[in-house]
Amino acid sequence: MVASTNSKDKPMRRDFLFVDKPVVHQEIFSGISNAYNGPICCLKVDNATPISLEDLISKYRWAPDDIEHLKSIKGWRYIYEAIVVDKAQQNNNMRELVSMTGHMGDLSPFSSGLISGDEGDVKMARGKLTINGAESYFSSSYDENLNVMKYNFDYKGRRLSFSEKSFPVE
Repeated sequence: MVASTNSKDKPMRRDFLFVDKPVVHQEIFSGISNAYNGPICCLKVDNATPISLEDLISKYRWAPDDIEHLKSIKGWRYIYEAIVVDKAQQNNNMRELVSMTGHMGDLSPFSSGLISGDEGDVKMARGKLTINGAESYFSSSYDENLNVMKYNFDYKGRRLSFSEKSFPVE
């Protein structure tokens, strides 16, 4: 939950995508998490103009821990602001997640791996990820020594990894 830098604005949930490739037009993304059976559909990028980390930090009021967390995210090249699709377009996983993150402090923030595509494009079962019929693999793991969550995608012999420091347990 963040608010704009205008001190009169109330905090509200915002969604940000840290991705490795540019978004060139309006695009739909699905979350991938070992905590869910199947994709978490969907987030939509309406504005295909990326935002820099510095601009993201200055655009909203952040707690110092949140700024530290944002700076800990590795593997991305572009950041986009996104919105959750309308309820009618959400799958059960997204509706459950939205209901659990709707209030300040409720599982917020929530992080997951991310893939371009909606529920019809993205299928996942036991780490096997299928995107428009092409097989890939996804795994996530927690590195206790580094206090880092790692998200790995393997596609056509290429590994793409993202990581972030874990949020403090409250």
